[in-house]
Amino acid sequence: MFGQEHFIFLGLTLILSIVSLILIYKLKPSFNLIFTIACILCIVSEVAKTFSSMEFDWVNHYDKETGELIAKELVPYIKMEHFPIHLCSLQIVNIFLVRFIKPGNKVRDAILGFMFPTMIFGAILALLLVSEPVDFASIRTYQYFIYHGMLIVLGVYVMFNKNLNIRPIHYLTSMAILFALGIVSIYANSLFAQIDVLPDGTFDIQYITNLLFTMGSPVVSLFVFTEPYHWYIYLACVAVLAFGVFALFYIPVFIKAKTKK
Repeated sequence: MFGQEHFIFLGLTLILSIVSLILIYKLKPSFNLIFTIACILCIVSEVAKTFSSMEFDWVNHYDKETGELIAKELVPYIKMEHFPIHLCSLQIVNIFLVRFIKPGNKVRDAILGFMFPTMIFGAILALLLVSEPVDFASIRTYQYFIYHGMLIVLGVYVMFNKNLNIRPIHYLTSMAILFALGIVSIYANSLFAQIDVLPDGTFDIQYITNLLFTMGSPVVSLFVFTEPYHWYIYLACVAVLAFGVFALFYIPVFIKAKTKK
């Protein structure tokens, strides 16, 4: 599962993340400055991912009347798996929102409360379970590890920032947001699925996305569905795990609230 290149990139990401957090602690830059830099990095990251993920294939053009082949054209396309609709990619929207929404806004506080657990846990999970080959010669590899390393840094910064108004109630709002995204992801995964209709009227699934891992385990060998009820058990396990993980990340928030009382 883990190759030498993967371990090296994990180590480099860890070092860069620690150095970044130390610089933030020492220099104490403003929230706006940190998130302005994050916005710029998000744009650079998405541009790099878009052009490095571009693939090309031939498309045939036929005459509508004769059906004869007129020309073959090489067209670019991006696979669905690269679309910015995964949880980590959706953080780009959150980063821009909290940067430009004025402090004190309740929506901003709720977004921040949702961001730091999902950023840290989601990015760590993504770094450990890389779905593509890790290659020193690939721009996608550098983009992938730098972007997710940035999410971890931002998540830790938000988590321990005493000036932000993240309260225990945001634990519940965060779970509500995650639940809503989970429901949407089930529809989205089904919408983006490539399904062939067989002559007998049955369906054959050729490809399906797994946004938020609601359609299956991130590690196939960990949880294999052989019965319909297995999927419901899996979702229940994911829900319990989410409640537990969020609770762990919210411990500093709970302690801070209790200390104030």
